[in-house]
Amino acid sequence: MLAGRKSFGERIARDIEEKLGLVRGWLDSSVDQLHPSIPPQQEAQPASEEVYAMIPQFSTRGSCGSGYYNDHVEVAGGMAFKKDWLARKGLDEHSACVIYADGDSMMPTIGDGDVLLLDRRETTPANGQVYALLVDEEVLVKRVQRGFGMMTLLSDNPDKTRFRDIMVPANAELIVIGKVVWRGGGL
Repeated sequence: MLAGRKSFGERIARDIEEKLGLVRGWLDSSVDQLHPSIPPQQEAQPASEEVYAMIPQFSTRGSCGSGYYNDHVEVAGGMAFKKDWLARKGLDEHSACVIYADGDSMMPTIGDGDVLLLDRRETTPANGQVYALLVDEEVLVKRVQRGFGMMTLLSDNPDKTRFRDIMVPANAELIVIGKVVWRGGGL
């Protein structure tokens, strides 16, 4: 083996070991020697308040289906988001909140149990966007379509026999809680 090439590999190995907190020479060990020399797990560092914003996580569930009545809503903790990511998205950490989806009417966009990040400053529905809305004391998560003096709350699920779109007259009591700006869930 070339001396330069060997030293290049050794430098990389030592750098990897240092960054991962491994014992020097760990990567040089044979397979049957690896387990005894694995270093103990390092404690996870708490999220830095300078880097992360703790967004309030409400117990509210937004109906994406046959309905969900939230008789009692409270802050059930928080979810950490990187402050620089929030800034890139134009979000204010003090005007954001997290709720959960309940049902399949918004599939494939939003699934049952998905985490939803809302921008509560966005209270005027824009055509084609997804919002959490309070309609007749029920929180709904729907795509909004405006036109002809009415608003239609659309389900993304193509099964319209199970998940019908909702026509809302212009004078109906409808409160926009916020625009859904991010969702987290399984694949």
